[in-house]
Amino acid sequence: MVSKHLYGAVRVHDTTLRQIAATFGSRSFTNVDLRAAGMDLAGIMTSFHRSGCIERVGWDGRGKGVWKLSSELVDHYAAEATA
Repeated sequence: MVSKHLYGAVRVHDTTLRQIAATFGSRSFTNVDLRAAGMDLAGIMTSFHRSGCIERVGWDGRGKGVWKLSSELVDHYAAEATA
């Protein structure tokens, strides 16, 4: 179970977050990586960041954000997969 802080975002965006977790796990990714994987989330990344679902780990060479799924969500989806 995720914390109360993340619960609302997971409840609303579970399918998308689960897809990110399955595709990238704890690896970092960019919007370009998401689009290449069939997910166009450019308009929602800020919301995911504010809710704590993803963390900015840096910037790429073009000044775009490099993200990773929060460790709490990675652990949550990994635990669900083994249950």
